[in-house]
Amino acid sequence: EEEVRVGGRGRAQASSLPLPPSLQTAGRTVFLASSSKDDRYTAKGAVVTHTGSSSPAAAVARLADLPPAAAAADVLAVDEAQFFDDLVEAATAAADGRGQTVVVAGLDGDFLRRPFGGLPALAPHAESVTRLTARCSWCGGDAHFSVRTAAGGGAVAVGGADAYAAACRAHYNEAMAGAQT
Repeated sequence: EEEVRVGGRGRAQASSLPLPPSLQTAGRTVFLASSSKDDRYTAKGAVVTHTGSSSPAAAVARLADLPPAAAAADVLAVDEAQFFDDLVEAATAAADGRGQTVVVAGLDGDFLRRPFGGLPALAPHAESVTRLTARCSWCGGDAHFSVRTAAGGGAVAVGGADAYAAACRAHYNEAMAGAQT
């Protein structure tokens, strides 16, 4: 079984991990992985939500580098999934080949609204896809997009609230129009 949780910055994709109690009950073992590219928080070896809560996690560059304990777990949970270039292969191998429940969370689009990472390609393999929303940084409405508020960084720049803001469609378009003038 594969579950994909996608959304833009501030959408609490990291807050969707750790997993809901339904996936942590009945003696099911959970292995939590995160990208070593995300070095924003001082708690290495942990997934840290934007609200400050944390859970132990293995930080790796590729999912193929996970320790054997990941393959032995009942549930493989992957945070910041957009940073793994082997996401589709690893997630389908875990679900199809080993029978694991796989839950991934991350961004499906960049700040220019282009597909980002492997999440868009993983969606057709998943039993469920949940689109997470945040609150628009300007009006408080539903935010489906990310606006880069920090200068530079290229197409991929790791950052949190210091570099990105969640935006509704109107405020995304306003911010992007202002960035082009």
